[in-house]
Amino acid sequence: MQNISSTIHNQPNAPKSVGLFLCHKSARKRASAVGPEGYEMRQDGKSDKSLKRYYEIINKKFYFGELPSNVIVRWAEPGEEPDIASTDWAKNKRHSYVILLNREKVPTRSIKLSSLLHETIHVVTQKNDDHGEVFSEWHQKLMDRGAFKKGALIRGITLF
Repeated sequence: MQNISSTIHNQPNAPKSVGLFLCHKSARKRASAVGPEGYEMRQDGKSDKSLKRYYEIINKKFYFGELPSNVIVRWAEPGEEPDIASTDWAKNKRHSYVILLNREKVPTRSIKLSSLLHETIHVVTQKNDDHGEVFSEWHQKLMDRGAFKKGALIRGITLF
């Protein structure tokens, strides 16, 4: 006897099950909220493996493990992030922050890593200092710890 669930789900535009319940595919869209300047920010999402790995390297090498590990680091969806990058509080209880990088505005690895370093300062300051004195102090600490020296993260490349 054929499984009724597979019969339903193999049809185009068929409702998908969520546990014991069925819902139409339009109801399954990821929840979103309108962010600054009217841009739609999607819910937290899942880390990009490469970006998360760089976050972990930065944490170990320049923060000595001080940054939280439960941070989502991912590429922004088109139209989700108007700037180069941003850091915001996570909307779920498992994660503390979401770092978004705008793929269209980050054309090189050096810009990607410079942006990620910048966003980690927002994490370490717990978003309490928007480019003020404490932010500048952490930027200086990263400079003192060698984050912007040639080859610190990419062989032969100096980050800004």
